[in-house]
Amino acid sequence: MDIESMYPSIPTHESAMLILMDYLRTHQDTIDLMGFTPHHITSMMSFITSHTYARACGRYFRQTTGVGTGYHSSGAYAEIIVDFTYRRAIINTEPGEQPRFLGTYVDDSSSLFNSLEHANTFLGHLNNVWDEGKLKFTMEEPSDRSIAFLDLQITITEEGLISHQMFQKATHSGTYLPYDSHCEMKTKLNIIATEARRALTLCSNITLAWPHLEVLRKNLVSSGYPPHLVTNTITREVGKHRHTTHNPSHPQPTPPPNPSPTSPRPQTEPKFTMKVPYVNEALTRKIKKAAARSGIPIRVVTTSGRTVKDEIKAALSRRLAPPPPCSCELHQADLSCHQRNVVYKATCRRCGEDYIGATGRPLSERVNEHERSQRLGNTKSALGRHLTEEHPEAVTMRKRKRGRPGQREREEREKDFEIFFENFDFRVVGRGRDVLETFLRENLTIQREHPALNDCQTNGFVF
Repeated sequence: MDIESMYPSIPTHESAMLILMDYLRTHQDTIDLMGFTPHHITSMMSFITSHTYARACGRYFRQTTGVGTGYHSSGAYAEIIVDFTYRRAIINTEPGEQPRFLGTYVDDSSSLFNSLEHANTFLGHLNNVWDEGKLKFTMEEPSDRSIAFLDLQITITEEGLISHQMFQKATHSGTYLPYDSHCEMKTKLNIIATEARRALTLCSNITLAWPHLEVLRKNLVSSGYPPHLVTNTITREVGKHRHTTHNPSHPQPTPPPNPSPTSPRPQTEPKFTMKVPYVNEALTRKIKKAAARSGIPIRVVTTSGRTVKDEIKAALSRRLAPPPPCSCELHQADLSCHQRNVVYKATCRRCGEDYIGATGRPLSERVNEHERSQRLGNTKSALGRHLTEEHPEAVTMRKRKRGRPGQREREEREKDFEIFFENFDFRVVGRGRDVLETFLRENLTIQREHPALNDCQTNGFVF
């Protein structure tokens, strides 16, 4: 049996909250309520279910039925309500028509009845537990004495025995991580071993598992895995499974009371984890060997880092996203404070001498440095040094207070930038696609115009 759209249709009215409170009170000795009472938790859950919102097309919508699938509490709440529904349906069913077996997993259940008529009767009781058909249960009947439940295909044999094997939907593509992917070899081997163990575990016997293992081998070979690697790994897992099946208990040998000096050192559980980017197998092995020799209980984990997809998405978001509205001093001077990788030209309005600069940061950060140097009269910026040495009357020598600016501080900042733009004509003369191209363009501009305020007639790039 299955529930159609469980989360959007789960009851959340007052009766459902009373069921939740009764469940918490009954099991409060076995559940960690983290210091809250059942009444507190029920009140919080009632608030959550009535204040779930979603945003679409610039508008906000409130969810009026069910619970949000993204909440951590939704799964536990749904299981409590579904468990109550099954128990109430069993009470409402006559003893001779009740299921002989009932196993549930969230919104799925597997049950065994004496007849199909009894199953339909029980299904009707399930759908009548809640008014207005809040939860709609559906039932799938067995075909050829077989039925699928989760990832199992359960079959009743002619002898009345139950056998099971792995079940995969028709939409299963059989696609796995390509063998030529840039990731650790251990990950690829684990994929083969894990899928093989899954097929062996979900099948009643090895005979039923062989067809699934053959399909797995073909799919992995299609994904580029070497046939001998796939075959050897699957064969090794089959041997382990047979050994476990024939020897369910594995007595561990008792270690000697005084191990010899030549015996290997006992393995300690790693206390620390070190994440390193995956480059190749050779470098990974060297790092792991160095960590093992250090004696520190550390586990080395390789990470993929940012993928090409991540870089493309980030670049598109930066390019397509409109800049936020701004009313800073740079916008008032017809400059965009958000643009990066620009070559700019500052011309002194007092003497007409030029300065060529470039920045890969937001333009506002570099302009703020020039304005601060001019205001304080220091030589950290070429523009500030020029005013200090050639036009000292333009230097205000005033420091601004640190911290969150108030109305007075904002007015003083606007006045300082007015003085800065009165002294310099600031404009953008070139742009680059990245930092390297930006500074190459700056060098070409310096060599072409020979600005007087630049310390040297190159920025270090030689052509």
